[in-house]
Parts: sequence; structure tokens; C-alpha cells
Amino acid sequence: MKIRYIYHSCFLVETENSFLLFDYFKHKNDKTDFEFDKLLNDIFASPKALYIFSSHSHTDHFNYDVLSWFNKKPNTYYILSSDIKVYNKLDNLYIVRENDQLRIKKINLSVFGSTDEGVSFLINIDGLNLFHAGDLNWWKWADDTPEEEKTMEVRGRNLISGLPESIEISSVEIREAVSSSVQVITETIRDALDESPPEILSDLLDNGICLAGGT
Repeated sequence: MKIRYIYHSCFLVETENSFLLFDYFKHKNDKTDFEFDKLLNDIFASPKALYIFSSHSHTDHFNYDVLSWFNKKPNTYYILSSDIKVYNKLDNLYIVRENDQLRIKKINLSVFGSTDEGVSFLINIDGLNLFHAGDLNWWKWADDTPEEEKTMEVRGRNLISGLPESIEISSVEIREAVSSSVQVITETIRDALDESPPEILSDLLDNGICLAGGT
């Protein structure tokens, strides 16, 4: 088995008969360890199947470009969290949710929840057991000061045991959980401002902006 770190939460696992790519959204431009574009072309040319896993829809965990790879490698299989919207018909597509269990070719897959969006994956393939957590994290940093971290008790179901449980969460965890969504909102506003006429931008500077949900 070979494991290559690609970027952020993305890893590529090569087994005896398969490639498994987790949470790809981009790759590093440096060629210190390997050249990703060459590696990807080698994967396309290989008879081994390619399984692409995406744990959730955040833009730092999923890139729609991967959906076109099927055109270069027909034995590509997509295992996507149900919060990812796919608008075109796609062969070899599996939409998964927490508690799903399924077999996809050589893979036995169990799907678990997350402490953020989407899911996490437990995979048995070629005699190996692999777990990819997606955004299943303990969102806490040792160097946070008491002033930076406010806490409260919440109640819910433990994703591992399935039993009710009370835990303490912090403001730091909440900030991290929503950071990707806030980033998308910020980028969307920036794009809208780039296309706005100067008189509207002047009004925004004077009066501010109000964001609201749909009606």
C-alpha cells in the first residue's frame, strides 16, 4: 500500500488493485515529492479502478472538476456525501449518508457522521481497513486563551456509540465549523462587488450591506 498526501485533507491511497482519492479540491504546485499531474495521468492509464471519495460539499474538500475524470478513466467510481449537488447524470455515482453500508466493486463501505458537514468513511479493500474522517475533528487548540474561548453544554447523539450524550463545546469549535461557509459567502460578495457599478459601491461604503436568506 502507498499513501500520498496531496493537500489539505486530501490523500491518495494505492492498493494492490485500486486507487482511492479522498477530499480532493486542489494540489500543491511544488514537485518536492511528486508531480501531481503526471501521477494523475499515470492513474488514468492504469487498469486499476479509481474511487473518488468526497466527505462534504465545502470548497476545500470537493472540486467539481473530478466529475470529468470519468471521461478519461471509465472505471472511476464516485462516492459523494449527500450534501454535494450533482446536476448531470453520471455513471458510477454513489450518494451516501450517515449509517449507509454498501459494497462498491471491491470495496465494503460503512458511512459515519461528522462533527461538521457531511460524513466520514470506513473502507475495507484488498484486506485493508482505511478510515477517512473528512471534517470529523475535535475543534480545540491548546493555545487558546480563556478570553478567546467561551463554552456551553450541548446534548446530542454520540456518532460512535449512537447513545445520547452531553458535551462541552467552545466558540473556537463553532468558528472553525462555519469557517468554510463564511469563506464561500465572502468570496460570493467579493465577486458581486467586482461586477457592481461604482455608484452602488459608494452607497455600500456609506450605508453598509445587509445579508438575508431566501424567501
